[in-house]
Amino acid sequence: GVGLFGFDQLLPQDGRVAASIWSWADGQPSAAAGPCAFQQPDGRWATASCAARHPAACVRGTRWTVTGRAVSFGAARAACRAAGARFAVPRSGLQDEQLRAAAPGRAPVWLAYRTSRTAGAATVRAYARCRKLVRVPAVWCSVRGQRGGGASARLVRGTTELAQARTVLRAGRGTLVLRPRALPAGRYRVVLRVAGRTLIRRLDLIRHR
Repeated sequence: GVGLFGFDQLLPQDGRVAASIWSWADGQPSAAAGPCAFQQPDGRWATASCAARHPAACVRGTRWTVTGRAVSFGAARAACRAAGARFAVPRSGLQDEQLRAAAPGRAPVWLAYRTSRTAGAATVRAYARCRKLVRVPAVWCSVRGQRGGGASARLVRGTTELAQARTVLRAGRGTLVLRPRALPAGRYRVVLRVAGRTLIRRLDLIRHR
């Protein structure tokens, strides 16, 4: 969950990058806490054991509500259905805020989202977003994956590798900056390895007249 809009003079450590993320809290999702997602009172998401009991996020049309009683994650779908709604997860920052406003006393609320499981352990989904930095020949990538895990990226044009970068996701998030000698107009690929998955992001750089 990230709000996408134009930034001027964007740099890797710009605080506006973190502010644009409306979904996961810092260090989340947490494989150690559990695979089931809930919205915290501040609107950010976290994960917990599916056996915990919280009200469930329900939507009817465009109206967000929560169940009147706390239920386990497994019972959330039926609880929303009994209220004439469906168990759901926000798809935008606006929906996230509407759900937050509907939660009584700003209580934690189950979301219709869970991370996958492999060999009995929660596996965090990999995410990456890349863009060219302003006024410098570099590509910046924001990545999210397993907390404490590694992430790497390669910038490729055609069959030629132009730059590499690596980082450790100390809080489940990190940035990679790829710095080739030059970035002329053309088509590029960023090949990332995050949380055991290979992600490919494509960049089309256009020469401005």
